[in-house]
Amino acid sequence: MRRKLVMPFVAMLAIVAAATGCSETVKEKEPVEIRFFLPSVEDSRFPLLVQQNQLYQSTVDNFHKANPHITVKLEYITLVNNKFTEEDMYNLLQSEDPPDIYPVLSMSLLQKAYQDKLLLDLLPVQRMYGTKEIDIDKQILDSATIDGQLLALPVSANPLFVLYHKKLFDAADIPYPQEDWTWEQFQAISKQLNGGPLLEYSPGSLNMLMAGTGKQIVSPGGDAAVGYLDSAEAVQTLRWLNDYYREVAGKEPAKSFVDLYDSFSKLQTGMFFYSYLNQLYIDGEIYDKNKEGNIAMASLPHFAGTKRANPVDVSGYGIAKKSKHPQEAWQFLEYFALSAHENTKALADFYLSTSKSVAKASGQNTDPIKKVPVGELKYAVKPMDSSLISHAWTPELTAGFQALLTTEDKDIPAALHALALKLDQELARLKAERDNEQGAAGSTRQ
Repeated sequence: MRRKLVMPFVAMLAIVAAATGCSETVKEKEPVEIRFFLPSVEDSRFPLLVQQNQLYQSTVDNFHKANPHITVKLEYITLVNNKFTEEDMYNLLQSEDPPDIYPVLSMSLLQKAYQDKLLLDLLPVQRMYGTKEIDIDKQILDSATIDGQLLALPVSANPLFVLYHKKLFDAADIPYPQEDWTWEQFQAISKQLNGGPLLEYSPGSLNMLMAGTGKQIVSPGGDAAVGYLDSAEAVQTLRWLNDYYREVAGKEPAKSFVDLYDSFSKLQTGMFFYSYLNQLYIDGEIYDKNKEGNIAMASLPHFAGTKRANPVDVSGYGIAKKSKHPQEAWQFLEYFALSAHENTKALADFYLSTSKSVAKASGQNTDPIKKVPVGELKYAVKPMDSSLISHAWTPELTAGFQALLTTEDKDIPAALHALALKLDQELARLKAERDNEQGAAGSTRQ
């Protein structure tokens, strides 16, 4: 256990009090250290990470200058055999001495942390200690909120959008996609581009297509498929997806994300679905080396008659419930995520900032490269909780989903229901397995 350090200033205060005739003394703020855990590694092989980590260090240094009694200690991921899993991160949060400020990178981790009561609700923390408004739009805050509890301050957002080759559109004499366009228009364009299927045939694609219906393929808690994967919305959407594949792909087999990415990079496919962080970290050169401006972005389509919706992933930071210094941790989070200064403006180059003040100061809203992703944030909806579903698609279930491509429209409701029942069985098995592991870990810690 860390000892609290007390500065030897009592004698000095007594002298001051005697000289001024003051009978009360004013205590200096006690020195505090908070630990800030980063989803990053210290590795000189990755210049982008080095640059980002230098900005993190500069941020904590400048914060300390403004708040001398608070020291922020940066802690990085330690790779073991070049691996570090979400389970490793979660074990750290579950430990007896977790970092004060903890990264929340996915809905799956957020849901688990909520169930295990490991993170503070930041709304009462902000009301008690805050000096700044949380200037983040409600639809973004909702992505980090469970049962009314804001468990993480969403610092960055990662919307989906469409990349397209203007050269192929020009060759086919097709107008570029407009800001507000539909899946029906997307289907018509796909047929004219002659580039093969532009959508991955997968549960993820089905869930993305369903975004405007207000339903997902699993329950909000991510632990039930019946009533969701077999819902009327899913049936209608899958029928469209099958029709799209039959018209665009003919007898070609369903394409994977890797296949589609390879086709797009080789100019064999005119459009590709992507996310902002992938574009930035994996394909930063997609714009740096695209001198002729051939590649452009378009918004995520929606079905005619439905609302625009984008399942936006958010990344942010929570405060561990076991933190001994929640006030100071929140004070730093305000500085790190909600305050416009040189460090936050520079860090905004690495992501889409959710804070209105930081976005304005960094020029994010007027950056032509960020225009489309920024616009998509207005239509953000909470993404699917993948804590169980990502592991539930066994080879048998995956094959069952792929078989839906050749299922007749009239048989789709029954086929989806049968698949949902099998998926629920696997979800229940995984949930029981996870609960047992967590129970055993809890007994060991006690």
